[in-house]
Amino acid sequence: MYARFRERHPDVRLVLLPATRPAAGPTATGRARDGDGATEVDLEHALAHAAELLSEVRHSLGIVGSVQERWRSGRPRGSVRAEASCTVTGADLDVDAVTRTLTEQGWQASVTRRTPAAVVDARREDGDLHVVVHDGGALLTLEGASLEVGARRRADLVNPVGVRRG
Repeated sequence: MYARFRERHPDVRLVLLPATRPAAGPTATGRARDGDGATEVDLEHALAHAAELLSEVRHSLGIVGSVQERWRSGRPRGSVRAEASCTVTGADLDVDAVTRTLTEQGWQASVTRRTPAAVVDARREDGDLHVVVHDGGALLTLEGASLEVGARRRADLVNPVGVRRG
């Protein structure tokens, strides 16, 4: 094809460049390719932010307990969400008071279930919070926004020990 073009247009200089790697970012399907997407700094920041945000909520509710972080699969496919959780015992929480406190802190909070265990779901720009109150205990779970990392990286983050299912 190029030889024929040169025959027809000898006055035009044709320069062929080597193929380049496609630009980073989402593919035409909107998903990140492996190796593209969130950086290690982005991932560290997301985990730290989720833990910090949950710690703020925990303190405002008067709950004492340690916060654990981990990665969950996000949406769209090939993305992850930072998750921070805290399980406490001996906490006598009133779900209506929890809802009021969260609302005062800028969360859109509501009681979504009262029995058998009370549940408060709350949402804010920087996270989704799920509070389950049961028998003098509570489970607080906060998920951050989805970060695109690609399918392989998502699998490594969500399942770091490489446990195979099925």
